[in-house]
Amino acid sequence: MVKQDNETRWNSFFESVKRALQLKDPIEIFQRRVVNKRDLKKRLSEEYLFGDDDWSFLGITVDILELVFRFTKRFEDRAPRIAKVAASLHYQRDHFRRQRSIYIDDIANPAINGPDFVGALIFVGHQLPALQPIAPPNTQSEIFSDRPQRQRR
Repeated sequence: MVKQDNETRWNSFFESVKRALQLKDPIEIFQRRVVNKRDLKKRLSEEYLFGDDDWSFLGITVDILELVFRFTKRFEDRAPRIAKVAASLHYQRDHFRRQRSIYIDDIANPAINGPDFVGALIFVGHQLPALQPIAPPNTQSEIFSDRPQRQRR
């Protein structure tokens, strides 16, 4: 069974998408059976079927959110780990920039089809976000270069 998304449970979307990808074959078999039902009331509309673009989008989602899932699990216990948070945030930022460079061509796919995406972009309001140029990975000295310099006496 695919896990349900839940607003109050962290990473529930990631877990439900990951489980859906694990169950891809049974889901596709179910879709084929329900689409071909003779009874029109029990037949699933074509717009609700998962296509190749949908599965690809779910795979991209898992690639991007897996790091967030790992960090959430790492910091959820009672042991204080505040010293590791800053380094983890910088690592996540660099991870998101790498993922953006990998998937930048797939973000606005006009061929995506589905109930809300026919010939449109995949972003809410059908607008592309403003993307900044991707900088090379930061070194430790570059990370803190934007901090104000102390006045030495």
